[in-house]
Amino acid sequence: IDPERFVNIQAVTGLTPLHLAAGLGHIETLRALLYYNPDLNCLGSFGSLGYYAGIESRGTPLHVAASRGDVSVVIEVLRYYGQRSVSSSSPIDDPRLFKDDSHALPYDVALHYQRINTQCLPCNVELHYRCMDLVEMLDPSTSVRDMFGHEDLQPSRGVLRLQELAAAALKAGLLKQLEQLDQVVAAQEAVAAPSSCDADGAHGNEDKQCPICLDAAANLQLAPCKHGVCSPCMRSMCERMAGDPVACPLCRVAVGGIKRASMNA
Repeated sequence: IDPERFVNIQAVTGLTPLHLAAGLGHIETLRALLYYNPDLNCLGSFGSLGYYAGIESRGTPLHVAASRGDVSVVIEVLRYYGQRSVSSSSPIDDPRLFKDDSHALPYDVALHYQRINTQCLPCNVELHYRCMDLVEMLDPSTSVRDMFGHEDLQPSRGVLRLQELAAAALKAGLLKQLEQLDQVVAAQEAVAAPSSCDADGAHGNEDKQCPICLDAAANLQLAPCKHGVCSPCMRSMCERMAGDPVACPLCRVAVGGIKRASMNA
C-alpha cells in the first residue's frame, strides 16, 4: 500500500492534509504528515475561509504558511526539503520555486505579509524580526544547507544514529520473519483443499480485513499489540518506514514481531 494514497488526498478545492496543518499551524501534525513524504507543491484553496484569512489564491502549503507569517511551519517544510535534497535516492524540487494561481512565489507572499504587518504595527519589534526571518528563509537564493547546517539535515552521530541502526536491525528481522511466513503459507495453500467457509462467501471476513488496504485478509498478527495486517502491506511498511521502528497502523505501538494470524471465526 502506498501511504501517499492518503497523505496526498485532495478536497474539491485541492486542499491536502498538509495545507490544513500549515493553515492551522499544527506543527506536530505537520511533522507526522512529512514523515510519509507528501507532495509539497499541490495547489489548493481555502475558498471563502481563505479570503477571510488573507489566503486568496490557490497555492502550496508554503504559500499558506507565508500568508500567515508562520515561521515554524516554514522551518519544518524547508528542513524536510533539505533532508530530501541531500538524499541521492529521492531528491525533490525546491518548494520555494513554485508559484500560486497569481504567479506569486512564497517569497512574494512573505514580502506582502511583511509590508502589510509592519505598516500596521511599526513598533512591534518581534513582528519585525519574524517578518525578516520569513522573507530570508523563503528567498530562493538562500541556501537551505546553510540555513540548517549539515548535521540538522543529515543526522549521523550519537543517539539518533544508534536509534536508526536499531530500527534497521529490527526491520531486517521483521522482513526475514515475513519471508519465512510467506513460504509456509504458500506451501500450505498449495496442498490445502477449499475450505467450507469459502463456499459460504465472505461472511465474517470484514473483521479480518487488512486495515491498511481494506482488500486482502489480515493474515498476519503483530506483536505485542495483536492487531492484524496483510502480508503485502506489512512488507510495504517495513520497506518504506526509515529511521524509526515499524509501528502498528492502528495503535502506533512499535512492532516487535509478527506471526501468522488465526483466520478462524
